[in-house]
Amino acid sequence: MRSELARRIAFTLGALLLFRLGTYIPVPGINPAVWNQFMRAQDGSILGVFNVMSAGAVGRLSIFALGILPYVSAAVILQLVAYFSARLRRLQSSGESGRRRLETYTRIFTLAMALFQSAGIASALADIDRLVTAPGPLFVVSVTLTMTGGTMFLIWLSRQITLRGLGNGVALILCTGVIFELMNAKFTLTELQRTAEAISGRRLHKQNFRRLVETGALVEETGDTTTATGGRPAALFRFRREVLQERPSPGLRLGAR
Repeated sequence: MRSELARRIAFTLGALLLFRLGTYIPVPGINPAVWNQFMRAQDGSILGVFNVMSAGAVGRLSIFALGILPYVSAAVILQLVAYFSARLRRLQSSGESGRRRLETYTRIFTLAMALFQSAGIASALADIDRLVTAPGPLFVVSVTLTMTGGTMFLIWLSRQITLRGLGNGVALILCTGVIFELMNAKFTLTELQRTAEAISGRRLHKQNFRRLVETGALVEETGDTTTATGGRPAALFRFRREVLQERPSPGLRLGAR
């Protein structure tokens, strides 16, 4: 039982790390310095909110900039349409086969939404002065396909987390994105474990969790300690951002230590 739980925790952490890595892969054909300058000018706007929900992918204009929100939007819209469509209501109540067909409709609708949204974003990016290195139809097509592909990959990844990991994959990806952006720059392993427990909805074995985090090279010691725990000084850690080659990106961050 413990080995199965450890395997699921390890798979979930690995999948979320893969998601995090993807937020550092930029879309092709843009000037990162110009985009950073543009984002700083938009600090505090709705873009900052989207940046947090996408784990900083918007601030880095990455392949996951759309995130998994098109899928969530598609699912909500189909739920609303089901109130007026007898056919969709029958699918909802026709067992596993009906749910699979409804999931297929949701993914098709998601694909259409992602294509539409990414094409609009690509066109808007082309209008920003000096941002696009080679503006034109090829840039719009490449960004549209890249962002749409990123969203569809996240849908697949969330499904794998649901099947082979802990918790609901869609909720985990959404929550993890927010946590990565809102967590303090430095934290204790106890704080990280509490966050993981809040996401998964499960109590985690302290030593097993710390072993998985450390062997997975997710964090590193900062050399600092804190006495805020009320006991002995606790070591402070940080995510291995320099390994991911993170550059500063604006967003809604809450107090750094």
